[in-house]
Amino acid sequence: EITDIDLSTPPDEKTFQEIVKALHDYAVVCIRNQTFEPEHHVAFSRRFGVTPAAYRQIHVSGLEARDAAE
Repeated sequence: EITDIDLSTPPDEKTFQEIVKALHDYAVVCIRNQTFEPEHHVAFSRRFGVTPAAYRQIHVSGLEARDAAE
C-alpha cells in the first residue's frame, strides 16, 4: 500500500518512479482514498506508457480519451 500521496496533482518524477518500482516489485499496489477528475486519471495512466491497441480507448466516468498516437 502506498500512503501519503495525493494523485489529484501529478506526482513528481521521483515519486512516480517509486510507484513504478513498487509495481515491478509487488505487481499490484493500492493507493487508497484518491479523489481526482477523470482527465487526471487518464493523464496518470498514460505516464506508464502506450497501451496495447486493444486498450487504447479509455472510458472513465463519461470521459472519452484516446491514445496520443491516434
